[in-house]
Amino acid sequence: MSAVLNQHSFLIAAVLLLAIAWLIVRKRRHNWPVLLVLVAGLGAAWYILRTGGGDIHSPADLEAALRGGRPVAMEMYSDY
Repeated sequence: MSAVLNQHSFLIAAVLLLAIAWLIVRKRRHNWPVLLVLVAGLGAAWYILRTGGGDIHSPADLEAALRGGRPVAMEMYSDY
């Protein structure tokens, strides 16, 4: 269960934040732009904070990096 929470923590936090914001906004009709800005902000945060593509795409690329004569620091990471 903790692995699921860890892997999807941003999604869970975003859903909870949006639910709380919706509960507040639905009582005050003039605050709908706040909810839209929150959704846009969460989308932008996800887009900015996600990892980019890696440099190693095949076993041959890994082998070339390891035998290139320079020290190699390898980090394996997945957004999900």
